[in-house]
Amino acid sequence: MKIVQDEQLGVFLFVGDTPDEKKILSGLSALLKPGDKINYCGRKDEYRGSKFCLLKFSAGEQEFDLIGSALKDKNLIKRLRDFCFFSHTGGLVFLHAVQADGQEALAFTAGFCKHCGAALVDFREVEWCVCDACADKCQHQYERGPMHGGGGKGNDFHMGDFCRKCGRPMKEKKDQAAPKLKVPIEAIFAGKPLTKKQVMAITAHLAVL
Repeated sequence: MKIVQDEQLGVFLFVGDTPDEKKILSGLSALLKPGDKINYCGRKDEYRGSKFCLLKFSAGEQEFDLIGSALKDKNLIKRLRDFCFFSHTGGLVFLHAVQADGQEALAFTAGFCKHCGAALVDFREVEWCVCDACADKCQHQYERGPMHGGGGKGNDFHMGDFCRKCGRPMKEKKDQAAPKLKVPIEAIFAGKPLTKKQVMAITAHLAVL
């Protein structure tokens, strides 16, 4: 299955590469209505000796497996698993059928922003149901605890400071610039006695190095 992620539109496009895959997508297109969900049912790593991750889904009574067609799909398939596992939908939401490169494709999203309703396919947006545009307007209330991302948009797990309203991490404060010295450090070794003010300035400078 060829999978395309479009964060700007908030969609995953599924495009069938084989006749069987195209048949499955055609059946799903006939079965699903916009807003219907396909349920995430688990995964299998290194499926049939390959290094691809296989995801299992169900829609009504129909079950199907999702596996990437090329190496570039490998990481995206694993991210899809994380989206489904941590999202509030428990799967993917069908949006509509489209044409992609002359082939029928199905567009899904992993969730919706709880403020503006935008479709979401970014991990942190999906986990907190808040798009980046709405997060930029958030009156942040930070707390410390377990969080994803390592300060970025990945899904590694660690302790950190994050907003309990939108999930965005606290931005690191830049270190304050060291105070400028009126007397160069070389004066210490010049054999000349330093004034009390000069000593205090040098001590303050060394304290921030």
